[in-house]
Amino acid sequence: MTISKRKGLICFIAAIIFTLSVPLTALADDITWCPGCGRYTLDIYYNPAPSCTTNGVLEHNCGYCSYLYLEAIPAFGHSPNIPNATCTEDKKCTTCGYLYESKLGHNFGWNDLYKYYECIRCGAITYEL
Repeated sequence: MTISKRKGLICFIAAIIFTLSVPLTALADDITWCPGCGRYTLDIYYNPAPSCTTNGVLEHNCGYCSYLYLEAIPAFGHSPNIPNATCTEDKKCTTCGYLYESKLGHNFGWNDLYKYYECIRCGAITYEL
């Protein structure tokens, strides 16, 4: 067996031993490995978290070797609850509550055939104004 084959075999055996020495919970929980020291305790958190209008930062931090990596996370934008405001409901962002458009209110007109007031936008009916 040549020296390069022995080195390859030794590296292969070392990789198997290292893999078996890692707790299975670390592999099952999808824990991120630290590129600085190789441990599986890299903490990942938002500092600050992104919002509808502001960008955020995802911070990767290792408590053993002080490895720090910052990743920019873009703002995700508003998500309106409905396409357009209606007579009774505001159009606003479901995440932060930003108000796009206020509710329109009813616009009643007299229906001479049936003798009641009817909203020309939504069809709501009332007999008195």
